[in-house]
Amino acid sequence: MYLINARVSGNTKVRYDAQVSGNARIEGSARVEGRVKVYGDAWVYGNAVVETNASVFGRAHIFDNGQVADDAKVSGDAEVYGNAKVHGWSVVSGDAKLSGDALICRGTIETGSLTTNMCN
Repeated sequence: MYLINARVSGNTKVRYDAQVSGNARIEGSARVEGRVKVYGDAWVYGNAVVETNASVFGRAHIFDNGQVADDAKVSGDAEVYGNAKVHGWSVVSGDAKLSGDALICRGTIETGSLTTNMCN
């Protein structure tokens, strides 16, 4: 675990080579684990999970039961929440919003909202 200037509170779990730095915040019951990077002004909270080589940065928010995993990247002002999942080298950036049961794998979304499955 690698923490620099980050804010970690609540029942969070930050482990297994996770790096959290900058003004990043990990709160609530969020889990950040497995060679992930959370930095900048990113915020992971609620029951959110960031794992398995994923990166969350910029001003991105991952919350509720949102998940980011498997080399995916979430950045900018993007939000992943509800039960939404970002997997498989996907990129979610800009002001994109993933919510509900949305699932994206091996895709890119930079703007707008996604509430359904975008996996091939």
